[in-house]
Amino acid sequence: MGFLQSVFERFIPDNILFAEALEARGVSDTGAVRLAEAAVPLPNKPAVLTIDAGSNMFGKDNAVAVKALDYLQKKIGRYDYVAFELKNLSFGTAEEENSGAVLNPPEFRAKKMALFNCNLSKKNLSNFLSGVNKTAATALEIENTNCSGVFKALTVCGDFRDLSLKNANPDKDDLNALAKIFPNTALTRFVLNEKNPSEEGLKNIINALPASLSVLNLSSCPVNAAVIEVLANKLAELKQVEIIDLSGCALSAPNVAKLANVLPPSVRKFNLEGAEISDDALNALLKSAKRPESMLYETNIVPAITSVAHPDPRYSQPLGAELTMSEFANKQKYIKKTAREKAAVIAAQKNSAPAKATFGLAGRLHGLGHDL
Repeated sequence: MGFLQSVFERFIPDNILFAEALEARGVSDTGAVRLAEAAVPLPNKPAVLTIDAGSNMFGKDNAVAVKALDYLQKKIGRYDYVAFELKNLSFGTAEEENSGAVLNPPEFRAKKMALFNCNLSKKNLSNFLSGVNKTAATALEIENTNCSGVFKALTVCGDFRDLSLKNANPDKDDLNALAKIFPNTALTRFVLNEKNPSEEGLKNIINALPASLSVLNLSSCPVNAAVIEVLANKLAELKQVEIIDLSGCALSAPNVAKLANVLPPSVRKFNLEGAEISDDALNALLKSAKRPESMLYETNIVPAITSVAHPDPRYSQPLGAELTMSEFANKQKYIKKTAREKAAVIAAQKNSAPAKATFGLAGRLHGLGHDL
């Protein structure tokens, strides 16, 4: 019971005995129907559909989990979900695929598709990715799942907004394939956390980022001077970007200064944790933060704890303090700006209802005049 309650985020009647519906080496049609009934989202209540192959529900048997999903999605194809998550599935040996149990493309609709901690063959991954566009998904998240060589199978709908790849091991061709997709989307968030991304692919994907981007997270990606040059040139086009995360990228102080000098004023979080620090880098960040239109209030480059007796020799302490104070001032400015915008929205909503009522009353009076 606990499993399906967490899976479908809803109450499941005790009299539905799901464990009995799953046979030792497969799933019956009756079991599939019962699972599908449980998976139907309640009216006006978002639902997340999760298949965790490591659950006792499937006897921790990957083949059973795959077959269950295959049955299940045929029964729920007409329903919409907030998200579909596939977890802890290791499936794709020649013997498993020859048995006829394969991971088929999704046949239902979900705003977000996700793979977590899976070990799948290229055939199964390609099958999965080839169906993402049919789900009308606007987000795709892949974490701790080797997807090398399969992203050419990915197609997305026009409303695609969010792509997150963490330890997915995309190769050069994968990144180039994604770079071809990006210009045709309204992408707002892109996350790439990889230990050894292709330099060529990384440069191409940065060049392909659309102007709609709001969040760029390349944390833990080792980026060299050539990649920084491409990113510095691209930043001028990203006028809506608010968050740039380059933490753990081992940035040199000159590269920090280069990016700070071209940072869009829309950026409020520029995560530089782990970057080299120098007076030149801090001066560039300070100049950016002090622009009248700047919203920059977080950089994470100045150590949170400093010693007066033993100051950090890498930079001048007064300069670090000045940057910290500028960030604080910008945060207060951002909070006030956000509060004003929310207040304006609330006021507009309140004013629109009476306006509609008045218009309706005027119309009725106008009609009444004709009757008289």
